[in-house]
Amino acid sequence: MCALGCDALGVDDEAVGCGFGESHLVAEATGPLFHDLTLVATAHGPAVIWSDRSGLFLRPLGPHGRPRGPARRLGPACPGGVAGDAVGDALDVACLRPADRDRARPGGLTLLRVQGPRFDGARPHRLGETGPVGSESAGVDVVHHGGRVLVGWRDADVFTARARVASLEGGAIERDPTPLSTRGVLASAPSLHVVDGALLRAWTESWFDARGAPTGHLLVQRDDGPPMPSLDVADVDVRVHLTADARGPIVAMRDRRPRGARHRSFVGRLDERLALAERHLHSPARADAHGGRPMIVPCGDHVFSVATRRSSRQVTMVTLRRLDADLRPVEDEQQIYEYHARFPQAVGLCVDDRLLVAVGERQSEARREPRLRTYELRCGPGVEHERTPGTEGNARGRIR
Repeated sequence: MCALGCDALGVDDEAVGCGFGESHLVAEATGPLFHDLTLVATAHGPAVIWSDRSGLFLRPLGPHGRPRGPARRLGPACPGGVAGDAVGDALDVACLRPADRDRARPGGLTLLRVQGPRFDGARPHRLGETGPVGSESAGVDVVHHGGRVLVGWRDADVFTARARVASLEGGAIERDPTPLSTRGVLASAPSLHVVDGALLRAWTESWFDARGAPTGHLLVQRDDGPPMPSLDVADVDVRVHLTADARGPIVAMRDRRPRGARHRSFVGRLDERLALAERHLHSPARADAHGGRPMIVPCGDHVFSVATRRSSRQVTMVTLRRLDADLRPVEDEQQIYEYHARFPQAVGLCVDDRLLVAVGERQSEARREPRLRTYELRCGPGVEHERTPGTEGNARGRIR
């Protein structure tokens, strides 16, 4: 990568390419799919967290995505989603379990803390729990801010969906957190991020207009200020990912624009008023995989788009795109793809100026036992652009 910036070094950005490096098998799912997965930067290096039918798991990784130790089971499965954020040498993990009416289980959100150089010490400490949550609840995030731990999630049941955020104080999570979203609308899960010392929360609120067409807003809130309508959206449950680079906060979201079109990933920078102008919105990729949540990963001198999309009824692939500072694509997309396979989940993390991607597979004709793998994408002057990773048994031998 161009550590000082390609322009400063006089390197034409067109000379910069991105190629795949190492790939590693991390886990195989028990059951037909992974419920959710995330990558987290910790004091001990990257770690991957996931949930499948057999439970909630954590595994530390090396800088190139190779597992550094055995997977550790942290607790029961989290069908509603998982999230993690590091603080010091510890890692806090949020687990969302929707209500199960058939078994009369109310559901809830649990926050765990894991410590140790490879997170292999004492059993996880339960920091707090709150609930109940609805049977359709999905999507969770966690962040540390001002000595507090804050957790956001989508609390949904039949005909209702609220965005909620609760803080952990005095060893307990708020039992009755004030909902972020307005009553009577369908809200997405909130995304939380700290930018220049301020806590930002982003979520969407949607409803159906008089003609029965979905409409709504992206809202962003800074600290305890009022929620600011940032952009109109054209679908229900428009999923949002909030991040930031040196130029400020960035939003990625999955929406239908124009209304009724296939789902795409849309990205843009928020201005000082937390608004996102339509003319500054860009779409790096289709994002029509079932349950897909596109994201943006600032990394060194680059910004990457990570999304999942369908290429046929049988195939779901991961699409990666390198963007410039204005969030416009600068080269063709790269794909993590396998014939007849389904890769509905993908998350990215910047590690040593390289993009590390974790991909969760779903049971398919290609494979009965879904796998969780990591892939590495490295960029720089003279690197040859590769559309897909090398395959097992090829001359490069980079898939492990």
